[in-house]
Amino acid sequence: MKFFILAASFAALVSANTKNFSGSCSNIRIFNGRDRPEVLQATCNTLDGSTAEAELQLVLCLGAVDGKLQYQDRGFFIESCSDCALSGGTTVYTCNCGGDTLTAIDLNTVVGNENGKLACGPP
Repeated sequence: MKFFILAASFAALVSANTKNFSGSCSNIRIFNGRDRPEVLQATCNTLDGSTAEAELQLVLCLGAVDGKLQYQDRGFFIESCSDCALSGGTTVYTCNCGGDTLTAIDLNTVVGNENGKLACGPP
């Protein structure tokens, strides 16, 4: 019985961390390399209280649908978007995905910290 309660508590803790990564990660930034564009990087807390350097390729999480950024598994938004950046030290990520209007998504709605690793999923 104790094992079941402990396992359920651990599962709830992991599930609770699958969104709102900025609540347990710091030094949030975007890295743009020639072979790895639009990589979200952060220093994230782990379950044992230590920290880990984490990264996530946003092309695996975001797509551009009708000129708007949204969660999309392997959406490869970068094929139709440009000028992407985090807005003013926040988790709001903006891009130009066609036209004259910027589109934005709060990465906290689709990115979470799973024991020191960044992961994405639907909002």
